[in-house]
Amino acid sequence: MHRLFTYGPYEEECPTKETEIGEVPEHWKMEPLEKHVRITSGGTPSRKKPEYWNGSIPWVKTGEINYQKIKRTEEYITKRGLKNSSAKLFPPGTLLVAMYGQGITRGRVGILDVEAATNQACAAIFPDEHLMVSYLYWYFSFAYDRIRNFGHGANQKNLSAKIISLIKVPVPPLKEQRKISSILQSIDHKVSTEQKKKHALEILFKSVLHQLMTGQIRVSDMELKENE
Repeated sequence: MHRLFTYGPYEEECPTKETEIGEVPEHWKMEPLEKHVRITSGGTPSRKKPEYWNGSIPWVKTGEINYQKIKRTEEYITKRGLKNSSAKLFPPGTLLVAMYGQGITRGRVGILDVEAATNQACAAIFPDEHLMVSYLYWYFSFAYDRIRNFGHGANQKNLSAKIISLIKVPVPPLKEQRKISSILQSIDHKVSTEQKKKHALEILFKSVLHQLMTGQIRVSDMELKENE
């Protein structure tokens, strides 16, 4: 990520310039998000109205924004709950940013994979034709610590739509945004595949260990099978 956002997506190092976020390719623009995105947030239907809850509309909380596509949620609201609150329906592909939350939650990003509503602590970001959602997703992931530090508050630092809109981001040509996103998506897929393999091996290990400890199989049996 550091190399991609410092030198661009190409093997040869291109000329760079110093900016408030460090070095970036000389031909990239540095612009505040408000120049290229629309930011809004959701809302929470009244908990005192049972008819507003347990419906069919996914309702995202900040704790569910965790660097992945959001396909399902812990809670669902009804159409009445949506209509009678400040909650809004956002389309698949919407970039979400957690504006506040406990611990490491604030500043994390995710992308909706389904039509869903969110609470007021989630910022929904809609870029114009100069910025790709996938590029912004990866840049926010890369700049997580920096973005968190923009937050303010007496007891707990929080982000807001206004604060997010003023954050300056590097804006490469769309071709380079697409290349950066493709490279990082490919790496992310490989990491996910290896994690699944690791999980499967852990399950296999625990299963074999249990069988050994309970006498269901013997080491000699395993050695015999290997030799066969």
